[in-house]
Amino acid sequence: MSASPIAPGAETAPEAPPSAPSVPGDVTATPSASPAQSIAAGGQAAHGPTQLTLKTVVGSAAPKTVTLQCDPVGGTHPKAAQACADLAKARGDDFTLASDGKNPRACFMIYSPVTTTAEGQLRGEAVKHTARFPNTCVMRTQTGSIFDF
Repeated sequence: MSASPIAPGAETAPEAPPSAPSVPGDVTATPSASPAQSIAAGGQAAHGPTQLTLKTVVGSAAPKTVTLQCDPVGGTHPKAAQACADLAKARGDDFTLASDGKNPRACFMIYSPVTTTAEGQLRGEAVKHTARFPNTCVMRTQTGSIFDF
């Protein structure tokens, strides 16, 4: 049985809510569309605008918030071009990068929890994502420059 392609803007019947991703750690992502609509065959992302509000909170410190726009690159993110490139390499909508195995970063085992959130449009699909990391080094290792501000 093969699924027929869905034309952009076409109405479809409601689907079962997506399940939580099976990524180690405390990660929650809530896409508004099904994973089949968000990610096309072969792992390629659906096309559409990316406009996100990104926030990091380290421990009990004040939150840091930036905006990020891709295609064209913009927003208040200090490394917007690299963050957009890392988003293009991210696995689905969980904002983590697959390890390439080259020059892995060694992180000290200091517990200083970081919570990251992303909300807005990711490749044209609404997304609200929250993740928790044990420290900023682990966060940067797993998310590249997306939350590096």
